[in-house]
Parts: sequence; C-alpha cells; structure tokens
Amino acid sequence: MAKVLDSENIPYLLMKSSAQKKQYSADVNRMNILLTPSSKGLEFDTVAIIDSSFVPKNNDEELVGQVRKLYVGMTRAQPALLLSDHRANDIGASLSAAS
Repeated sequence: MAKVLDSENIPYLLMKSSAQKKQYSADVNRMNILLTPSSKGLEFDTVAIIDSSFVPKNNDEELVGQVRKLYVGMTRAQPALLLSDHRANDIGASLSAAS
C-alpha cells in the first residue's frame, strides 16, 4: 500500500508504533493507516475498513472479539464509513443486511 501511495504522491502516516501514533494530527491532510485497536480515542472524517468480515478462527470467542474490533473501527468514522467484505460468514451477512 505504501508503494502505491508514494507513486501517486498521496501523503500518509503509517501508525504501527506508539511513537508513530503520536505524530497523528487531525489538522494534517493525509491518509492515516492503522490497525483497528490502535484507533481507540481517535476520530476521522472517513474510515475504510478492509475485509470487515475476516475472522481468524471459526469459533464464538474469536467472532465476539472480531465484532468488538469492528465496532471500534466503525465508530471512528465521522461522518463517512466504507466497509469491504467478501466472506460468506455471519459478519458478512449481518453487514449486508444492515446496508
């Protein structure tokens, strides 16, 4: 992803560490890339969640954890939210039904 953003001259901040997260500023016009759990406490004009139907293992505990992470990511969006999903599972079905 970074190569594509660089080739298109799109400014971005990859927030993989707490030091990188400290560089975040809502006043800077750039794409911010981070894991969903790292987004707690932040808000963005637009949030894109890629493969929102992904569940690492097919059990109830993993499903509950993934739904919680998805909720955190979805509630960071003020006002625009983009979700992508492609898996035939309970999360994907619920997202399709809600749209």
